[in-house]
Amino acid sequence: MRIRVVKAVNLIYGVAFILIVVALVGLGARLLAGDSAAANLDEPVQMAADAGQTPAVSRGGARTESGVVQWLGEAVFGVDLDDPKSLITYPIPSLSGGEGEDTAQEASANITTGDAYGHENENSGAAAEVPEAIQVEVENLTDNLAPIASQGDGPQILIYHTHNFEAYAQDAANPYEETEAWRTKDNNFNVARVGAELTHLLNNQYGIPTIHDTTLHEPPKLGTAYNRSLTTMESQLSANPELKMIIDLHRDAYIEGSKEANTVTIDGKQVARVMVVIGTGQGKAGGFEERPNWQENYKLGLKVTNNLNDIAPGIAKEVDVKTGRFNQHLSTGCILIEVGNNANTLEEVLNAVPYIAKAISLSFEN
Repeated sequence: MRIRVVKAVNLIYGVAFILIVVALVGLGARLLAGDSAAANLDEPVQMAADAGQTPAVSRGGARTESGVVQWLGEAVFGVDLDDPKSLITYPIPSLSGGEGEDTAQEASANITTGDAYGHENENSGAAAEVPEAIQVEVENLTDNLAPIASQGDGPQILIYHTHNFEAYAQDAANPYEETEAWRTKDNNFNVARVGAELTHLLNNQYGIPTIHDTTLHEPPKLGTAYNRSLTTMESQLSANPELKMIIDLHRDAYIEGSKEANTVTIDGKQVARVMVVIGTGQGKAGGFEERPNWQENYKLGLKVTNNLNDIAPGIAKEVDVKTGRFNQHLSTGCILIEVGNNANTLEEVLNAVPYIAKAISLSFEN
């Protein structure tokens, strides 16, 4: 019997060659699947900068040693080395999608141009269409909800933001430092400002105890923001079980070529339009194991929408039903509200807030 001795250096070369082949095959597969992280190899890791970290990939394309490892993990294998869950769950779809990576969490269909990282655009695959049976069911649902009865002395409404940095068109009155196009971490100019104004009116003008949670969910990676906002919701519901309405406040993204008006004129002012979004939880690839009671959420969203249009005709668009779930499975009374889009100015958006506050108050008992 002959024993062949393999030199250590040859073994190292062999392992390195196998790893390179695996990496190239993985990269090719992801490019064919249309994965944006793999396709934009020289795109800066802006989310790391937003979180106050040094990006692994520089704008000029130079990579640090650790940056190369991070890039290979994300671009080739689809794992986030800063997120242990992505390492544990890769490549098991039932685990990686269980509590909602954003791609399945949202599964929305509109292709927009106004927001490169907007919640309409975070899907790596084709969006699922709302089944015809659900479309028929939606047509038969009404806003015949009884007025919401406040309970206890604690907060009745929670306002938070899955995408905190969403911002509006800059103008001379409202300039801001961008983290991305139409995004800023400055809460004086992003959607958190809208949430603060709405919270103030609900508390002080309408006497509805409301809390505004400004926990950041976008950093370190926008694509998993809904995972972190889910944790925030769970924490708030545990601390405040009397909550009756939970609002994830966003701004929409402008659709290029849209003929739909961005504003309505009310009392001589230009006011941004508003839209409620409700998720059914079908998602794609079989949907979520735990889905929202979307019919009840839809009724509330329809109630707020109808109240808005009664107060200020034309301000609210139709309720938009999507196949994602937007963390709305945790409780009934969960709605996502989009106030304006990136083509609106902050002034136009803030002009809409008093009408939103009144519409919400009309959903509660006097």
